[in-house]
Amino acid sequence: MTQREFAKLLNISQAAVSMALNDSPEISPEKRRHIRELAEKLGYRPNLAGQLLRRGRSNLLGVILPPLSYGFYAELLEELFTHARAHGYVLMLENCIAEEDMVRIGRTMRQYNVAGILAGCGVAWAREFLPPEVPTVLIAGENFHDDGNPRVMWVQPDLYASGRIMGEYLLKKGHRNFVFSGLAREEEPRYQGLREVVEAAGHRLETIFCRDNTRSAGYELAEEVLTRFPQCDALVAHNDDMAIGFLSRFFRERIAVPERIAVAGFDNISSGAFAPPPLTSIGPGLDVFAETAITGVLDMLAGKPVKKSVWIKCGLAVRESA
Repeated sequence: MTQREFAKLLNISQAAVSMALNDSPEISPEKRRHIRELAEKLGYRPNLAGQLLRRGRSNLLGVILPPLSYGFYAELLEELFTHARAHGYVLMLENCIAEEDMVRIGRTMRQYNVAGILAGCGVAWAREFLPPEVPTVLIAGENFHDDGNPRVMWVQPDLYASGRIMGEYLLKKGHRNFVFSGLAREEEPRYQGLREVVEAAGHRLETIFCRDNTRSAGYELAEEVLTRFPQCDALVAHNDDMAIGFLSRFFRERIAVPERIAVAGFDNISSGAFAPPPLTSIGPGLDVFAETAITGVLDMLAGKPVKKSVWIKCGLAVRESA
């Protein structure tokens, strides 16, 4: 049923229906309530997409994420869908692996006239390839850099604090010989936090930097960790996917975890709880993360002031692996 058909059925103008359903004060409260009740009874639903297009924007939110083979982004996307739907928006997903992807993605965002963007990419790529006039929330988990654009904000897990919390926990458990495995970037915040705590305690954090943080990468690197650092008693992976790969290889080789070597990760994805053994990890509440990101986009669309940077607190989940 269209709005015109609904108005004809009630023998009132289409404009009156529209104002009533949009809670306009030009329509009396009693009439508004009456029209809304009839709409509900007759099954009429306003065409939100049409309303938004008449206002000059779509009801689409663009989402740019790394491959969903990473458990964290797959679970975050599910929460983003839930919170976007609650506000009458739908998501258009694009996967980004390399810079050339961003050229296409920026063009697609403009072509579909997205209302806002949730971008799991760095600020440099966002500045170069995404339309600057579209409200954008960066959810890449990188350090905050204010580029002066009032239509850009950052919502990120507090990875630096997470690294420190993980280091303090492992030190209290009696571990002294640490290895971190992850992306080759000294400035990565979770690595920085972990290293500071370990070194402040008088120990050294060894590193195995690699290009991928996947389960297969962890599986392949497990032997190298024990060969290069035979005294290692605590292995911290860049994310849970990589940590699960380590655990799988250690399980196959019958290397006792955590008796011989403790294993921990970051993100606290749901599958970590079912690893052999269940994985100790630290990560943000994804419900809060997604709600904050969606709210940030909608507030910018409404012209409301927003905080430029919001850090999502992470919680430690202690399980049998460490």
